[in-house]
Amino acid sequence: MTRHPDMDTADCFGELRAFGKGAHSAQLELSVVLHKETDLTAEFEARRAGTTKRFAAGGGGGATEVHRVPGLADHAYLVTNDFGGGSHWMQLNVPDGQAEFTLGISTRSFGDLPPAPTPTELEPLLIKDMKDLMHSLRKRG
Repeated sequence: MTRHPDMDTADCFGELRAFGKGAHSAQLELSVVLHKETDLTAEFEARRAGTTKRFAAGGGGGATEVHRVPGLADHAYLVTNDFGGGSHWMQLNVPDGQAEFTLGISTRSFGDLPPAPTPTELEPLLIKDMKDLMHSLRKRG
C-alpha cells in the first residue's frame, strides 16, 4: 500500500497453476486507488476512450473488446483481449465515488488440457467478485 496526500493505492497480485499432462496458468491482479483531490469521472472516461481507441488500432494483439458493464457503476467497463487457445487477458475497471477498482486476469493453456475458461465464462465471475469486494469494503467503511 502506498499513501500520498493526493492518492492512496493498494495492489495485490497472485498466480494460479494446474499441472498434469498440460497446464493452465492464471495471473490475477487487484488494484484499489483512492483519489483524494481529483475528479475521477473525467479521468476515467478519458482512459476508457483511450483504451478503446488503442485496442481498435490493433494495440492488443488479439481479438479485443471494450464495453461498459451495466449495473456495476455508471462508468464501469471491461477490456477483453482474446488470443485464442485458452489465452486471454481481461480487466474490469470500476469507479465508485473517489475510489477506482481494477480487477484483472490473464490466462494461458499449455499441453493436452482443454482450454481455460473463455472470456464469456469469466466475465460474470469477475463482475460478481468486484461486487463482493466493493460491498465488503463499504461494510468496513
